[in-house]
Amino acid sequence: MAVPGAKRNHRIKRVWRAPAVVLVLLSIGVIGQVPISAATVATRTASAKLLLRDAEGAFASASSVGISGFVRDKKTLEEVDIAVLSDGDGSYSFRIKSATAQISIVAGSVYFLANTAFLKKYDHYSGVEAATYADTWLQEGSLNAASLAAGFSFNAILGSFANFDGRLSRTVNRHLNGIPVLGLHSSKSGFLYVANSPAQYPVELQYQNKGVHEVLRFSGWNLQPEPDVPASDIKVGNNQSENWSGYVLPTTSGSVTQVGANWTVPTAEAALLRITEIPHSRSPNFPRG
Repeated sequence: MAVPGAKRNHRIKRVWRAPAVVLVLLSIGVIGQVPISAATVATRTASAKLLLRDAEGAFASASSVGISGFVRDKKTLEEVDIAVLSDGDGSYSFRIKSATAQISIVAGSVYFLANTAFLKKYDHYSGVEAATYADTWLQEGSLNAASLAAGFSFNAILGSFANFDGRLSRTVNRHLNGIPVLGLHSSKSGFLYVANSPAQYPVELQYQNKGVHEVLRFSGWNLQPEPDVPASDIKVGNNQSENWSGYVLPTTSGSVTQVGANWTVPTAEAALLRITEIPHSRSPNFPRG
């Protein structure tokens, strides 16, 4: 069953659009420090790059991670709670004031649930549609599902901090939320704090740029369970690309063995155009001035 007129324009898909970044209060401490030598700067840069590679390796070797935090975009505050697994499955919860939504990804299938406020404001459902489908699991169409699954994949989250822009440098070691951490700073992308342990998992990522402020905390490494498959027989999205059109038949794999169709070949008519060729040996007689 497809939801009539539903526009799958999730605001939540943009959570990973930029690497997460820096808290202003934590950056104040670097102002007014005594200048350091070029050799010290080079050492800190090399150490920071090595720490970033170690954090990437620890993340990539994990089986799962839990992430919580917020994204503030000017006046909009979006709270997030995420559990993502390296096999591509995961669950994602979002809150923007009274608007709440969840996404569950299981074996490439994507399921979406939201309350009335979210469906009306961010998915542009009518009042009747929002009341009908609020707090109901909806299954995304295959093309929408593929896009969402890629956007929330393990690799997408890894890329949110692995590609720091600007010059990297090490920061002073500290405790963060009771955990000993090593820190690195990017001149453009913010701060990343990594566990001061043999497995240097990311602990917190901070970002602030052009009115966007993110703080994401990583925890629960290798402890996230496989999400359950929500019960849903309601499909949304048109499963349609820009260069084809047709119908989608939701059914079980293997139940359809043959598909046929008829196409109408368009015809074109044009008026006959007579062309008179002028021999190369003759030139037209143009009037002379």
